[in-house]
Amino acid sequence: MRERREVRGERREAGSGATGNQAAVSSMMFCAFTASAAALLLLPSLAAAHETAMPPGAHSKNVRLPAKESRKECLKLAAGQRLAYVFTAQQTAQFNIHYPAGDKVSYPVRRNVRHLHGEYTSRAAQDYCMMWTNPHAVGINLSYSFSVRGGGKSK
Repeated sequence: MRERREVRGERREAGSGATGNQAAVSSMMFCAFTASAAALLLLPSLAAAHETAMPPGAHSKNVRLPAKESRKECLKLAAGQRLAYVFTAQQTAQFNIHYPAGDKVSYPVRRNVRHLHGEYTSRAAQDYCMMWTNPHAVGINLSYSFSVRGGGKSK
């Protein structure tokens, strides 16, 4: 059994040298680590939930995105077609949907997030690309699904 004693207003466990504040900080760090580990374990189930939420004919992928690299999915859309997309990344990723606009590139969707779902409606018949960039110094896991709705065909 450990003896407790007060030392200048801080409670110490005899023989441990740790104050109540230090023990609380250690406990919070352990909880944060445990929560992060649990979130990583849930990533595949979140991806599975995204896949089941997408309609038949959806394209789904689970990939490892290396540090400072990008992944791109491009497809042709007819005017008025809707591109439905959903993704989950292990850490924040830079996501965009872009298309050529003359001698420039237009970015109608640009977000820095870990999770996103949305729908983009094309304005003209042309190629559109979804792109994920990993800004981190380590690789991250990325799960995504997309489908095309409306007239015409995808990819």
